Amino acid sequence: MIRSHLGYFALLVYMSTLLVACAPNTSTESPQNEQEATASTVQSLDMEWSIQQYGEQTDLPNRTISLAVDGKFFPIDTVPALDIIKPENFADYDIPKEAIIAAGGWWAGLGNYYYSLLHDEQTIIVMQGWQDEMQDDEGFHYEEVRRIVIRK
Repeated sequence: MIRSHLGYFALLVYMSTLLVACAPNTSTESPQNEQEATASTVQSLDMEWSIQQYGEQTDLPNRTISLAVDGKFFPIDTVPALDIIKPENFADYDIPKEAIIAAGGWWAGLGNYYYSLLHDEQTIIVMQGWQDEMQDDEGFHYEEVRRIVIRK
């Protein structure tokens, strides 16, 4: 009697193993693989801020900011003051560490700040934030201002 039960048990184990081995792989990429894919895409992009100053130095400064991606320019905004923000300073401006590049500036009590993120391997999101010396709350009030679809 034990022998017949062992035969059924062995058949059950074999069938279970077969079912698991033949099941489709529904797992997604691990976060590390996704990060590696994103890092690879970022490295393959030629992306930088293009900042152009207009007007004389004695006038109210006027700078236009555009995002240059692989030689194409995407206008973002016109502001009085703007400089590149280095990655080691991102936290000072509530810019996430995943941001690729950032820029910002302060003029006459108002600051404007920008950063770009790679949303997926084909979309760049540009975020814009602000601070005012008279604001009652804290933070930079970031909002999405542009999505740029890239084709690689």
